[in-house]
Amino acid sequence: MRSTKPIPSSTNPSSESLDNEKARIFVLAVTNGTNGFNYTIHNGINNLTIKGQMIDFASEYTTFKTASEDWQTDIFDGLTFPALGNPPNRKVINVFQPDFCRPLQLRYNRTVAAFGFGQLHEYVLKLVDFEKCPEMDENCPEADKLDITKCLSGRLILITKMNAEIPEETIFLSKPHFYGHNSSSTNVNFKPDFHQHESTIYFEPLTGAPVRAQLRIQLNTNAWIDRLKLNADGSTDPTRTRAVRRFVPMVWIDQLINLNHEPLNRASYIIFACLLLISIVIVIELFLLNRRNKMNKDVLYQPSKDQEKELLSPTKASTMTTA
Repeated sequence: MRSTKPIPSSTNPSSESLDNEKARIFVLAVTNGTNGFNYTIHNGINNLTIKGQMIDFASEYTTFKTASEDWQTDIFDGLTFPALGNPPNRKVINVFQPDFCRPLQLRYNRTVAAFGFGQLHEYVLKLVDFEKCPEMDENCPEADKLDITKCLSGRLILITKMNAEIPEETIFLSKPHFYGHNSSSTNVNFKPDFHQHESTIYFEPLTGAPVRAQLRIQLNTNAWIDRLKLNADGSTDPTRTRAVRRFVPMVWIDQLINLNHEPLNRASYIIFACLLLISIVIVIELFLLNRRNKMNKDVLYQPSKDQEKELLSPTKASTMTTA
């Protein structure tokens, strides 16, 4: 579970003014195990639709750095999400994943009633290769696997202080059992289903708060396998032929994350209070409008009423009779 703490600085890191047209920003130091990740993000005070949008990123344990100018799309930090609206105003949310030095895509799938909410936006994980589709929109095709060798290799060198790079095209990220792709080279005789192999995250529409997330990913190695000859007694002998490359699954991560009930209830109360306040304001406005219209009518008909009273008065009636 990732936690946050302010970055020590001689100035206040919680917010800085970019300019009159840009929202204020927030600087986070995010720790994940032994990896310190430093994000600078928009806090969305002036515009909730860019809340959590990444401005730049750096890490204490890797030389990899990036900024929003390096990408052809909006990138978010994965801890803070923008208000989505209903229907959602973002078909995709591209989240920068520091463990892999690349963004992963959350793509809108549907709106459902679940977990005690009348409406939640369901987004699913898409492994989009930004090198092949740099705009990273909803039209980008999903890759069956992503090469993360370079990212892990750079981190290994920095941590171990040894110049021992991992060979290229060695470690790949995929969905469990390569869900969604039935290539014979990566998925042999598997029929994975959505409910056990897809990664999903559910957002509350108005606040953009994640209510529930199910993360499912798989790490694979593209290993060289020596060909062996199997003897009748069960022993093996090398064939002295060229080795072949095969994808070998190493780790299958399956993690369920639920939002704490306290902030969830607080958000519900805030939404209810806002709706109640809006209702009260509307009722008061209608009451004042009705009263204003009534006063205008009284002013409009006042001369005719005065004339009618004058004609019906006893003094006026006796004068007319005498004449």
